[in-house]
Amino acid sequence: MLNKNSIEVAQVDTLNNAIQSIVFGHIPNFILPHDTLIDSLEQIQAHLYGNQGHMVLSRKDHAYYYLEASLKTFRKGNTLFLVINAPVTLRALSMPF
Repeated sequence: MLNKNSIEVAQVDTLNNAIQSIVFGHIPNFILPHDTLIDSLEQIQAHLYGNQGHMVLSRKDHAYYYLEASLKTFRKGNTLFLVINAPVTLRALSMPF
């Protein structure tokens, strides 16, 4: 069984790795879990459908957002903001050929 100090060291190490990932432009799932990403993408798609009905998200695969999407980070107090550039396209162009 791991003692409390070992668990805390492991958590700090995981957080350090996550911050390094952000510095290199990748979103770590430790910071943004899959469920939160899925919910966010669904909210964006619902917003587009309600306000810009002719537009849709062009990328819905999670790996794209974790590994390739560009992002900016901001901090206010103890809150970290991740602004991810989510590509959109015209609904007519999103249909497979």
